[in-house]
Amino acid sequence: MSKKYSLFFLTLFLLVFVNAAPNVEILTPNPTIDETVVFEITTDGEFKDSLTKDSIHFYEGRKEVLLEHNIYYYRNVFYLYAIFKNAGDYTLVSDEIGYEVGGDFLSTTLDKNITIVENKGNLLQIKPGVISTASKPEVELTNKGDKELTVKYREVTLSIDAGSTRTLHLEPLLNFEMIQISTYKTFKIPMIYSSDIVVPEGETLEEETVSKVEKVGDLTSRHEKVVVDMYTNTPYYNTFELLNLNQNELTNIRVNSTIPFIFLDIPSISAAKAIINLTINSEYNTLSFSKGNVTIYYTENEDEKELIIPLMVKVLDKAILTDPEANSAHIQSKTCTELGGELCVGTCLGEWYDTIDEEVTLCCAAGVECKEDLEYNPNNKKNQSENTWVWGIVIFIIIGLIGYVVFQKYKKVGIKK
Repeated sequence: MSKKYSLFFLTLFLLVFVNAAPNVEILTPNPTIDETVVFEITTDGEFKDSLTKDSIHFYEGRKEVLLEHNIYYYRNVFYLYAIFKNAGDYTLVSDEIGYEVGGDFLSTTLDKNITIVENKGNLLQIKPGVISTASKPEVELTNKGDKELTVKYREVTLSIDAGSTRTLHLEPLLNFEMIQISTYKTFKIPMIYSSDIVVPEGETLEEETVSKVEKVGDLTSRHEKVVVDMYTNTPYYNTFELLNLNQNELTNIRVNSTIPFIFLDIPSISAAKAIINLTINSEYNTLSFSKGNVTIYYTENEDEKELIIPLMVKVLDKAILTDPEANSAHIQSKTCTELGGELCVGTCLGEWYDTIDEEVTLCCAAGVECKEDLEYNPNNKKNQSENTWVWGIVIFIIIGLIGYVVFQKYKKVGIKK
């Protein structure tokens, strides 16, 4: 291949990675002091690390400044807001964040320049700048300017006197919306609503055929299994959708995981024909590969029912974000027997392999303890060992009886002689 074509493909290859690098976009036009400034952080790859409030920093020159801010995550996008008290040139900087592009694990830090200008009359402050709630969403609108403001949201119009604050109640139509609040400029405010969305009358949810999911009644899942890929010393948070396809309300909804370090949350009531958000959060500092179940219990027409969804959790070494080979030893194209390991249903408390054995098991390396999931594995070794112990006693008794009978017969023969 000529140098010309080699250079072309190398450039194309590098462009893929450059385009996938995390990008920060300012959603608030011409931001001024005391306004709510909203940022959107995206990647064409997949984020493999979390950004928290403490991992975001703002600098004015070389000096770090403390600002009111917060950050939220929804479906591979981070939403951040901040309120600047002074005009000037600032830089948004983050701690290192990992992301994946085409199977390659990369890491970077965010660096975004922001110019905040003086305010000239009109000034609306919106709190919070990113809404994340499971209850009735609302925002506080404060007129920090020197004249009355007229604010519009959908069909609602509010008048806010200078120096006054009014509460705007929001009506979620989706689990995520970029709502628009219009006044002297249009503010875009991300809203993450983690409760039920009631489907308007006359509309229906399309029932999906989901394999490998036990469907009872009319509660089902969009996912055939829940897969959690997380990293050591890194908080994990995600949302999965369930569908209530029934005409009836579901009540007394509870959720349980057979993997102890996975924490789940779900609304206790679901309206008919609604989407139910199941949120998962966790933080675990030990390399492990676990398989189990998520079980949702609920009441429908006074009948107790349950939905069982397979759950698979991989906790990988955070070093993979800077060293792509860090976890490569875990992926094997052999059976567990060939690797000298032990098949396990549950958690390997140490080194493990992702082998070509059947899906319901994983492979613990030689000498690594398997902490079995007794609920997920009906044929667990504990039951087998208990059965072996019982049968051992039965066999011992039978042998003892046979020995006793033989001894008695031998004794009688000896007496006759």
